[in-house]
Order: sequence, then C-alpha cells, then structure tokens
Amino acid sequence: MIISRLLVASLLTLGLTTKAHADNISHSSADAARYEKLAAYYDGHGGRVDHHHAPQAQLNRALGQEAYHAGRFSEAVALLEQAIRENGLNPPTD
Repeated sequence: MIISRLLVASLLTLGLTTKAHADNISHSSADAARYEKLAAYYDGHGGRVDHHHAPQAQLNRALGQEAYHAGRFSEAVALLEQAIRENGLNPPTD
C-alpha cells in the first residue's frame, strides 16, 4: 500500500514537472520570437537614430543580444523594448 502511494506520488510529480517544463519551453519560444521581431524593428528603425544621443539604447541593444544568446529570452525582450523606447519609438505590438 505504501509503495503504491509512493509510486502514484512519483508519477504525479513527474507529470507535473514535465508539464511545467513544456510550459517554459513554450514561453521561451514566444519570447525568442518576440526578441527576433524587436531586433529586426530596432535595426531597421531604431538603429537609424543618431546613437551619439542614445548611447544607453546601444548598450541595451548589446545587452539584449547577449541575454538572447544565453537563453534568457524574457530579459532580452525587456532590454530591447527599452532600447527602442530610448530611441524615441514605441516597440511594435504582436
């Protein structure tokens, strides 16, 4: 009886962990796609702004790219959105 309960508890835990992992992958994929869209927008529009007046935007763009390559997609999106705002533009909506 105790072994049965432990087995059921283990299977439930494994199932919940797998679902949480799948949710994180889905969320990460959405953030990665959002980052790529923002990067194209920044490079095509925001990157044209005179960077002598917006050095923080350049820094946030570089930090966002670094976060993206490290797999920290939510952080990368936030940094890139901030870089776009610092160039006087609004980030595109999805």
